[in-house]
Amino acid sequence: MMGMGELADILAGKCDPNDAIQLWEMEDRVGILLTLDDSPGILNKALTILQDNKINMTSIQSRPPKTVSNENIINFNIDFHGSFEDQNVQAAMEQLD
Repeated sequence: MMGMGELADILAGKCDPNDAIQLWEMEDRVGILLTLDDSPGILNKALTILQDNKINMTSIQSRPPKTVSNENIINFNIDFHGSFEDQNVQAAMEQLD
């Protein structure tokens, strides 16, 4: 996953396609492409972070699991209300690191 320095790079338009979180923002909605290990309970942990930071999700979609460099991973597209400038969103992104 990535740290806040990498988050700042993404917000500045320097997105690395190998990062675990890819981001987009439009008006009052935010979207992330979250790449997680394909293991039991991992999505629940990520959603708990969003809940603990009072983030209101509007959509979640999973993509088929795949193997990359001998690791099983799964991608989730998650949309929610907010902005990357919001402290709770920044806190959640840091915790998803």
